[in-house]
Amino acid sequence: IPDVKRWNAETPYLYTLCVELFDQKGNLQDTVSLRIGFRRYEVRKREFLVNGKRVQINGVNRHEHHPEFGKAVPYETLRLDIITMKQFNINAIRTSHYPAAPELYDLCDEFGLYVIDEANVEHHAFYNDFCCNPQWTAVFADRAARMFERDKNHACIYAWSLGNESGAGPNHGAMAGFLRFRDPSRLLHYEGALCRGHWWESLPSPLLTDFISPMYPAIEYIERWSQLNQDERPLIMCEYSHAMGNSNGSLADYFDAFEKLPGVQGGFIWEWLDHGITKTGSDGKKYWGYGGDFGDVPNDANFCTDGIVWPDRKPHPALWEFKYLARPVKVRKLDEQGNIEVINCRHFTSLDDLELNWFLCIDGEVISSGVENMPWIPPRQRGQLSAVTSTGFADPDELDNGCWRTKLPIVPPAVFPGQKCTVKVNFTLKNASLWAEKGFEVAWDCFEIKPAFFLPVPQAEKLSCSTLSTPEGIQLNAGKLTAYVNAGGLYSLMYEDVELLQQAVSCNIWRAATDNDGILLKTDMDFRPYRGDKKEREGRKKGMLWKWLDKGLDEAEIITEKFQLLENGILELHSSIRVPGIDQAELKILQSFRPVSDGSIEAVFEYHVPAEFAYLPRLGITLTLPEKLNQIEYFGLGPWENYCDRKVCCYPDKFHTTAEEMFVPYIMPQEN
Repeated sequence: IPDVKRWNAETPYLYTLCVELFDQKGNLQDTVSLRIGFRRYEVRKREFLVNGKRVQINGVNRHEHHPEFGKAVPYETLRLDIITMKQFNINAIRTSHYPAAPELYDLCDEFGLYVIDEANVEHHAFYNDFCCNPQWTAVFADRAARMFERDKNHACIYAWSLGNESGAGPNHGAMAGFLRFRDPSRLLHYEGALCRGHWWESLPSPLLTDFISPMYPAIEYIERWSQLNQDERPLIMCEYSHAMGNSNGSLADYFDAFEKLPGVQGGFIWEWLDHGITKTGSDGKKYWGYGGDFGDVPNDANFCTDGIVWPDRKPHPALWEFKYLARPVKVRKLDEQGNIEVINCRHFTSLDDLELNWFLCIDGEVISSGVENMPWIPPRQRGQLSAVTSTGFADPDELDNGCWRTKLPIVPPAVFPGQKCTVKVNFTLKNASLWAEKGFEVAWDCFEIKPAFFLPVPQAEKLSCSTLSTPEGIQLNAGKLTAYVNAGGLYSLMYEDVELLQQAVSCNIWRAATDNDGILLKTDMDFRPYRGDKKEREGRKKGMLWKWLDKGLDEAEIITEKFQLLENGILELHSSIRVPGIDQAELKILQSFRPVSDGSIEAVFEYHVPAEFAYLPRLGITLTLPEKLNQIEYFGLGPWENYCDRKVCCYPDKFHTTAEEMFVPYIMPQEN
């Protein structure tokens, strides 16, 4: 077809095909129509290509689930899934581990998502049996044939999957033979095609898969494969970054590998959705139940709640990290005067459907802002906002090493020492799309700039300070603030007549476990780590939780060794932490307190951690506040829950929130 409009996930153009059936006399007997898309999927030279262009797969695995209706997912929920995925820059789905509802493929065609359609084949308990048993050959082939015949006309499907975690044998060969003969326009996927050895050292059978498709590989193994193994197939992980509970650390490291390593082209998060089922407790409150909540024995506890969204499709904090990493446009700061580089990360379309909004802030307070229209920047190119000709292309005379640059109209301000000057840039839709309203934010970046100069610090009033001995311990006074310390530590902190502490400040080496620290089982109607005997525990799971429990870190005891007031007015408290699983070492703590004339109490907690205490769950202090002190204002990273290995989506700002809003209600209660 000349000048055909090609389908892809960014511009999912569909034609309507009408087919009419006539009898031998020319009388119309029947008419049918369906929407089809023209596209080409292929693998060449370690690259997966869509219409001849390399495409990165930013995907999720998806099961059919609804918290009220189970596997019978209403159309409105299917549509909500797709809209939410598009809004969070997800571009691909693997239908784990069976063909999905037919309407899902219609939506993927219409909205634009690449799909691996997976056959309903999985037999863990007979891993290398059924796939090699000729009594099952017809069953395997039939499941491939039925999947193909039902779904063959969908443009979104780029690969057929032979199933999941079911060994590799001639019955998979029968499936592959049927699909390759019946449909040469698509590719094959099967993670289990690696018959022996490690995937990064040997090659999965090319008869069964067109992809290198490992599950949960360490980044070092991805690097090793990219550098040493010259297989002509691309590496696209069918499962990685286990999203169970509070998780998805190191996503940024994976995306960095996708961008830098030859032959590495993305993957599918495990998985999209928590499979909780709505239940009502004895108190009348609704909650999401899982294994064991229905009198079902045996069960897998909460192992089905392993998604990156809750059952109602609201995103976990980690999904914001994914959205940022998969953003369609990036900004790179070039200097301190507002010169930036705009990078189009799309594969097929320009950025002229977006608006650029910028905000200049001091400690989170916006002092100036502006809006800029985006020019026509070609896919996978870098561009600027002003140097475009009337034809829409950048002026070659203004190229700088192949990159186009621009300067935001910002004026670096003067600030006081210690204040941060930041520029936030976000990109929003100029017009409404199928999946979002006008003004919807699709991407953002934030960077710090140097101020014009520093303002002189105003002289603060010096407040009275004192240190007093009392029968209960030591009283420290600094202006309106008063602290009370005894041999057990800081037990009271008063601002005027308001008590700020509910109980004494404690040194802490323990935290609540997360799902991925180790399996938690439901016993005696209470959630607690399953201890069992050591042999059974080691056989069940080798997570960090069990190492912590073996050391007894959850049973730490703090012993006070010395409590003294020095001549310089500093109060010192020497103590040690002992745990039942470590006999030969103690963790030493030195706490020191002194009043300061600016109205504060300086508190220093110094830890000396021996090697035996390596890999602690936490090292810090616990301050328990009265319940009424629930209003929070802070300048720092936000607005989502973040950690040292999950924070690139966050930006420094002044945030106003509450203790209740900061709580993240993971279905299995855990550290957050």
